[in-house]
Amino acid sequence: MREGTASVEDQVMTYQPLPKDELRLLTLLPPYPATADEPIHCSLDALSQSGYSHEYLTWYNETAVQELPHERLRLWKDHVRTTVRSNGAIEKALEIGPSRFRYSWGDYIALSYTWGSPEKPKHIILNGVPFAVTENLDAALRNVHPIAQTQNSNGPLRVWADAICINQEDQIERSHEIKRMRSIFAGALGVVVALGNGWEGCDEAFGFIRNLSPSVNEGLTYADLKRNADQYGLFKEAIATMMRLIFHPYWHRVWVIQELAVGADPIIVACRNSRLLLEQWRTVSLFLVMELPKVELDGILGGPWHELEDINITGLLQNFDFLRSVCRAVERHQAVDAIELAIPVLSLGIMGIATDPRDHIYGLLGLLPKNILDRIDVDYSATANQVFADFMKIFIEETGELDAIFFRSQRQTTKPSWVTDWTQPLDRCYLFYQRSFDYDSHSPSSDITRKALFGLDKRRITSRADGYRHRPISFSGDYLHCHGFCIGEVDGFSAEGPVYGGPVSANPSNVTQPSTELNPYGNAKAVIKTLIATLNQNPSSNSASDTSALADIPWCGAEADNHAETLKFTIGEEFEKLTTQLVEQAPWTQPHLDQFVFFEKARRSVGAFRVGGKPLKEYFPVADAGNKLDHLKEACIPDIYYISHSIVGRRLAVLKSGEMALVPAIVERGDRVYVLFGAAMPVLLRRCVDPGHDGGCAEVIGECYVEGFMSGEGVAAVERGEFAEEKVTLC
Repeated sequence: MREGTASVEDQVMTYQPLPKDELRLLTLLPPYPATADEPIHCSLDALSQSGYSHEYLTWYNETAVQELPHERLRLWKDHVRTTVRSNGAIEKALEIGPSRFRYSWGDYIALSYTWGSPEKPKHIILNGVPFAVTENLDAALRNVHPIAQTQNSNGPLRVWADAICINQEDQIERSHEIKRMRSIFAGALGVVVALGNGWEGCDEAFGFIRNLSPSVNEGLTYADLKRNADQYGLFKEAIATMMRLIFHPYWHRVWVIQELAVGADPIIVACRNSRLLLEQWRTVSLFLVMELPKVELDGILGGPWHELEDINITGLLQNFDFLRSVCRAVERHQAVDAIELAIPVLSLGIMGIATDPRDHIYGLLGLLPKNILDRIDVDYSATANQVFADFMKIFIEETGELDAIFFRSQRQTTKPSWVTDWTQPLDRCYLFYQRSFDYDSHSPSSDITRKALFGLDKRRITSRADGYRHRPISFSGDYLHCHGFCIGEVDGFSAEGPVYGGPVSANPSNVTQPSTELNPYGNAKAVIKTLIATLNQNPSSNSASDTSALADIPWCGAEADNHAETLKFTIGEEFEKLTTQLVEQAPWTQPHLDQFVFFEKARRSVGAFRVGGKPLKEYFPVADAGNKLDHLKEACIPDIYYISHSIVGRRLAVLKSGEMALVPAIVERGDRVYVLFGAAMPVLLRRCVDPGHDGGCAEVIGECYVEGFMSGEGVAAVERGEFAEEKVTLC
């Protein structure tokens, strides 16, 4: 059925109602526009998704394929495969050629792009009449135009682009199609990531990526790249352009997360006249992100790299394989727990940018299990806060777990406190959840870092504070009712940990020394072991034996004392002596000295804080020429990396019992630490007076790490009568 019944004279494109089993698809008509001002000509048709070709139906019936859609598509492509993937023959490798078309009308690819501003619209010719599109969509259609010119005897390769293929003025249709996004992208012959016109040098940069990606997969280092720059093309020019593309607005979009996670292979990245496979793009992008400090030192970036750290690309591409695995589990209707959805699905959804705040939820629907998806109504008449609250309630009820409450920003002011405000950026790392890498202590440190960056060797966490015990969870109005037990009250806390993007709390340098001098750990060695485990958010029982060696790194005397008191970090003579000792006794530390600097900042930020009646700095050995550091092993590098990130947005606290805890930066003395049944980590709660609830309630401040309570030990203590279980109401 052809869309658009208006006459050319009327200059209006009208939409007809979309039947349930049909998709609207664009046909990009030849020729390719000769200039940027010449409009693209397209037709828009509603086509049946059940209208398969005779060849496809014959294959399907003969093979009795029962697999899920993405597996069925892979098997079909294997059936008709006639080309071999190679970097030098990228067009043959795209696997979207006419021999693979499945329908009596051809086939389609899904377009992934950023909408951009509507203020300066372009016009395409759609079904013979002008149709306004954003500048970004016009550029995206030009990116995909050459790909969309292939066709077989049944028809052309068509394009699905949401802004055109969904009637944006019809709220009922819009809501329905948004919930179909997973099937649309998963059912496409492929997905094209359109980066638009980009910049001069994009074509050369794409050639650079094609040449470089095989070497990166084989273990290329940045030093190797510089030494062999000629082999990979225009070195500085290509990297400068590549870095601009890495920070392209496209990678901010919250919708990108589901479009790439559920999208059918191949996923093609297109810019100007060039195309790449996403796997090539991902490999080189993450390699350069890993080497950003060195790229900056070479003067290739225009500004400090850490000013660009909020870009979503690292989280999205680093967790890409895990996202795909979650989506496949969802397709198979396999059980997916709250943590698997929260890390990284929900955290990436918060990091993503959405013009409409409600799209922080609606843009993730394709990643959610059916039991959650079916309960969510796409309703753009609801307020953003109502959408967030409804989602949290459904998520908690369907998973039976409370972990999603920890994703609230410390800067958010909206209520209830157990509802995440998705418009507020993440202000801390969730390392206890994310600790899912297996490290080989015999691997070179570059391989260890590469595993951490590329998300290899994933496994589910094995520790939960609630010991995998659950109790009923219920809701009444804005109140969440659950069960748990208090394990301690905050007696004091350190300064806020160092952070690039500015402090989270109002008084980051404020230190409240604990009044207690209790030391439940015993000797100094046990205190430092617990400190390392706490800052590392890794139970000491799970830590590699090499981690304890960090406790032997000496305290840098007066220089470190001054920083611990003033919180103004400087690299002085004493720290330089320490790094010299490190390199002399443990040469492997040379390329990782920047990580040791971060570790030293974190350590000094808590150095003056008192545990067991004395400053933490006094638990470390004194720096002198006789310090032995040769027992440090490369396996501690990930722990140093984690510690430097774990302290961001947090403070070290001491409970009245003398136990250490890593807590949100907005902590106050008197806040209480609870283990809630259904939560993997302890939670910091603040009692509040609420006239609407007679029994009293508590505000969620955030998650905590308390060594000795992360693997269900507190639940066993409840059974021994050491703690009392109680009903907890969150407001």
